[in-house]
Amino acid sequence: MKKIILLISVFSICISAALMAQVIPQTVTINPGYHDQVYYSMQNGASPAVDNTNWDLGFQLRGFGASIIVNEKNNVKVYRANKSISSWASITVADTTGILNDTYRLHNSDISWDLGALSGTYDTTNAFDLGWGVYDFVTHAVTGDSLFFIQLSTGDFKKLWIESLTTGVFYFRWADLDGANEVAATLDKANFTSRYFGFYSIVNNTWIDREPVTYNQWDLLFTQYLSVTPFVYMVAGVLSNDSVFTAKAYPVDVATTGPSGQYYSLDINTIGYLWKTYDFANNIWTIEDSLVYFVKDRSAGMWKVIFTGFGGSATGTYDFTKEFLGVVGVDENSVNPVLSLYPNPVSESLNMIIANTSSRTDAVVHIINMLGAEEKKYLVELNAPLNTVSLNVSDLHPGIYLLNVEQNGRTSTQRFVVQ
Repeated sequence: MKKIILLISVFSICISAALMAQVIPQTVTINPGYHDQVYYSMQNGASPAVDNTNWDLGFQLRGFGASIIVNEKNNVKVYRANKSISSWASITVADTTGILNDTYRLHNSDISWDLGALSGTYDTTNAFDLGWGVYDFVTHAVTGDSLFFIQLSTGDFKKLWIESLTTGVFYFRWADLDGANEVAATLDKANFTSRYFGFYSIVNNTWIDREPVTYNQWDLLFTQYLSVTPFVYMVAGVLSNDSVFTAKAYPVDVATTGPSGQYYSLDINTIGYLWKTYDFANNIWTIEDSLVYFVKDRSAGMWKVIFTGFGGSATGTYDFTKEFLGVVGVDENSVNPVLSLYPNPVSESLNMIIANTSSRTDAVVHIINMLGAEEKKYLVELNAPLNTVSLNVSDLHPGIYLLNVEQNGRTSTQRFVVQ
C-alpha cells in the first residue's frame, strides 16, 4: 500500500530560546505485558497510563468516516458474517462454519484511524459505503448493512450488528450465536466531548471514557497493536494522532540531521515499531542507530525524536529523547489554498479553484483513496493569484477520496466523491 507522503522543503521557524537545543530524556511505560496505553503530548509529556484490556469496540466520534475499531491487543477478533441484516434473528451456530478463519477476519488498519476493522466490508463501488453501514448524503445518518461475528477476550463468540449512527448516537446490538441474551446498546457522542474515540465493553455492557480531555492534547500513542503491514503480527510501538505529520530519517547522522527536506506522512504508523529489533543470541532489545524521527505536533511544533532503549514485555518501557526545533509559522499553515472543488460528487472532471499563496508557481496534488493508497499525483502550474485547475478523475472507481495539496511546504486536504 502506498504511503501518503508530504515533502516539506521549507520551514518558517520561530525559535523559542527557552526550548531550543534542549535534548530532553523521556521514559514512557505501558507496564509489563504491554497491559496499558499511554497518550503522549510532545509539549506536555505523557498522560497517565490507561488500561488497554477493558474495552472491545472503539467508535470514531468526529470526521466523516465513523470508523469502528476492535481491541486486537486484547485478542478481540471480528469476522464478516456474510449475512444480510434480514438474517439477524435466524442466525445459528451453524452459520459460523467456514467463517471463523483468516479469510473472513477483519483487522484495524495500522495506517489510518479512519479504517477500523468494521470498515473491512467497504464496497468500492458505493461512494457512501463505510463498511459496517451506508451513509445517507441527505439525512447524514449511517444505516448498518453488515453483520459480524465477534470473539471476545473471554473466548465467547457473539453475533454483532451496528444498526445505525443517527444524530450523534451509535445504535448497536449483540447476542449469543443462537440468539439468546440479546442486548441493544447505544453510544452517545455527547458523552465523549472532544474525544477521538468512544470505547465500549461488550463483556461488561458499558461505555468507557479513556482518552485525555481533548483529542488535540495527544500527539503519539504508545501501545501494543496488531500490525497488518507488511504482515499480521502483534507489536509494541508508537502510533500518531491524525493531523500529526511524522518523518523517518535513516540512515543519517543523528547529531546533525534536521527536519528540512524530509518526507512527512499522515500514516499513523510512520514511527511504528521498527526502530528496535530483538537480539535472540544475547536476549536483549537493540535500538537502530542512525535513525531519527521528526514530529510536527498538532500545535505546529517541530520535534526531533531519537529512541534510546526498550524494555520489552518485562517492563513495557520506551526510552527516547526529544528536542524542540521550533514552531512552523502559523501564517503559513492558516491559509487553505484550495477554495473550492466542484462538481462534488463528480464523475469525469473535478475542478479545483486554488489560490497561489506563496512565491512558488506550482503545487503538488495527491488523490488518495479511503484505504490510504495514492491513486493519482499531479504537478499543477499556478500562473495567477487565483487559478482553476481541471483534474481528470474519470478512471477512478466510485467512492470517497481525499485531495491533498502541497504548496511551499504547506498542505491542505479536502474530501470529494466520485460517482
